[in-house]
Amino acid sequence: VKDVKKYSGIEAEVYPNPSSSMVTIFANRSEKLKLRVYNYVGQLVYENDFNETTQFDVSSFEAGMYFVELTNKEAKEKLVKKLTVF
Repeated sequence: VKDVKKYSGIEAEVYPNPSSSMVTIFANRSEKLKLRVYNYVGQLVYENDFNETTQFDVSSFEAGMYFVELTNKEAKEKLVKKLTVF
């Protein structure tokens, strides 16, 4: 065996967290990812496609807990992180 490819999945940093303005997401992937943000009752409040890094403004969001979901449809991967808005 010459090469062993390690499967690592999606990893991402969401910062600053908590936030009241701009949030940055840095993912370990360069291919296109789908970003979805859901409020605490599961309603979709933000959606965007991005590659590796993106920013979005949460200043219009109500204070509370949100779930940031990153998906890679081709590789069937998903990552969910919590985000607090104040």
